[in-house]
Amino acid sequence: MTTDLEKALDDILADSPDRNVVVGPVLRQASAPVESYFMIATCKPGRGFYSARIVVEADGQREIIVAVMIRQFRGWIIHLCNEEIKMIRLCETLWPGEHISALREMAEAELESREATRQ
Repeated sequence: MTTDLEKALDDILADSPDRNVVVGPVLRQASAPVESYFMIATCKPGRGFYSARIVVEADGQREIIVAVMIRQFRGWIIHLCNEEIKMIRLCETLWPGEHISALREMAEAELESREATRQ
């Protein structure tokens, strides 16, 4: 019997021509600070880089989802990233393209802006 989580992961990953998947850190959206989420990235045929947002409701839920991924997608390389910028840079290396490069540039600018305001 397939769970909703397994079906969702299958929808995200099943048609990827690559066997790499990148899992980002748990983040909180500034406009909705009580909602936590993380990103799962892979590639899609004819599209390249692809990511999906997974909402989590409890601490440790990301790790449970990763454990399900390991069981469900044996033989895949699962990259766990604990920093958003590192995730984006890895995705750009794995699946280069205009879309992911633009995301990296935006993320780096945002990071530089945050660091400048801290000083």
